[in-house]
Amino acid sequence: MKCNQPFLVAAGQISDDEMEVGSIALSALWGGFLNQFTCYDSPNKVLNDLPDEDGLILLKGDAGQSYYEGPSWIEALGAWKKPVILFVSPTVSGNTSGIAFAYEALCKKLSIPLIGLVQIGGPWNIEKKKFDNLPWCGWLPSNQKEALSLKKVEKSDGFMETYIVVERLRNSALSLCL
Repeated sequence: MKCNQPFLVAAGQISDDEMEVGSIALSALWGGFLNQFTCYDSPNKVLNDLPDEDGLILLKGDAGQSYYEGPSWIEALGAWKKPVILFVSPTVSGNTSGIAFAYEALCKKLSIPLIGLVQIGGPWNIEKKKFDNLPWCGWLPSNQKEALSLKKVEKSDGFMETYIVVERLRNSALSLCL
């Protein structure tokens, strides 16, 4: 399995803007390219034509919905054994929404190599997340200003949190590839 091109997939209702901001923040430290596709693109054509280079692949839209004749994106990612990082939006109170649990279970059912979950924006409470029993890797910003500042200020708390997220994701990706 090729683990140097994980797909960034929204678990539930996360706007394309929030997905893009989180992807920029993650890509700044991950390295390589940041390629983008939408769920309106044919999954089998995209997966067949992917370049062989390191980076992240942002998938915009609802990966569980069928847009084409054939499998949905989430089904195709499972069939092709492509590693996935799930972006999750918290509830207003900061709790984990049921959709995060549902997508994690769907990844297991479809044999999708799940690298981990990343919360996009909202309040982050690691103590609460420990009780979820989900493969959390951390939190990323949900607005453009925060994400761009992470690229410039390497000593900020936000940068350190993003750096930790990237390291957790890389370690998870490595363990999937062994």
